[in-house]
Amino acid sequence: MDDIAVSRFGPAALLVEFADKVDRESLARCCGLMSSFEENHLDGLVDVTPAYCSVLLEFDGPDHASDQVDRVAQLLKFARARPMEEA
Repeated sequence: MDDIAVSRFGPAALLVEFADKVDRESLARCCGLMSSFEENHLDGLVDVTPAYCSVLLEFDGPDHASDQVDRVAQLLKFARARPMEEA
């Protein structure tokens, strides 16, 4: 998956942005990312909120959010778009 940005979102969350518009491709990317986050453990992750163009990862504190930036970036390298029928 190309053109993905990970940024801090408040003290204990990361925002993964992967699309500029809502379409079937962005939905497939969201499904793929959700599957990747569900299949791979992220320390301190307490909630995952999907949207058509982004996924919000909420952690149990700022230290976990900071510690997981590299792990999230690693997972994004291997995530693939997954049509909704597969998810």
